[in-house]
Amino acid sequence: MDVMDDWIDKNIRLVRLLPWFVGGFGVYLIARNTHMFSHFQSAASIPLNLVRTNHRLTGRVVNFSGDSLGVWHIPLGHWVLRRKLHPPSNENLLRVSFAGISHNDLTKTGKWIEENLYNEKIRFILLDGNEEQVECIVFKANKFPFFNTASINESLLTNGLATIRDVPCFHGNTRHHTSFVSRLVKSEKAAKKRGRGMWEGSEHEKWRWKIWRGVKKFFSYFKRK
Repeated sequence: MDVMDDWIDKNIRLVRLLPWFVGGFGVYLIARNTHMFSHFQSAASIPLNLVRTNHRLTGRVVNFSGDSLGVWHIPLGHWVLRRKLHPPSNENLLRVSFAGISHNDLTKTGKWIEENLYNEKIRFILLDGNEEQVECIVFKANKFPFFNTASINESLLTNGLATIRDVPCFHGNTRHHTSFVSRLVKSEKAAKKRGRGMWEGSEHEKWRWKIWRGVKKFFSYFKRK
């Protein structure tokens, strides 16, 4: 014990600095594992382990092309990298598609996205992907992406702009997968019941919503007069 006390007395400065070294190493590990200083400029640049762990990324919507968003990725440590980040261009955008849905009319979907998402900050949960694009659950950034908040995927279904398709699995989390699928089903049912978008006038539309839609059209006609 005396030997240990002597060593501590002789190296007291090193002992005092030890917690700082340990803390610094911990921060380094967190930064490396979360890629907080990585600026992803294509789907191929996203490490596979981030997809496997359903990592959440942040970005800003720049365009909508094909069936995917063009998103400029904002790294978690963007405050450190802001001088090194290149401004958005077609060469450095992530292609982000909406997991679990198929678009019915890309023109109408594009118009809705332009009105509701263009230049907006979003958060997206990685579910699957390839070298071209990643499949994600997309949320507006002002709403933290927990499962009690409606995603953009659900909103597109609710507005009758898309239909449900197979949902990529949540890696190691069947509860979240089941919850997300049930919310997609609920959103599509709501669109059918209210005759929204592609479901307008369909056999799925409930009679009370047909009446309400007819009343709205009646009054809108006289407003134009």
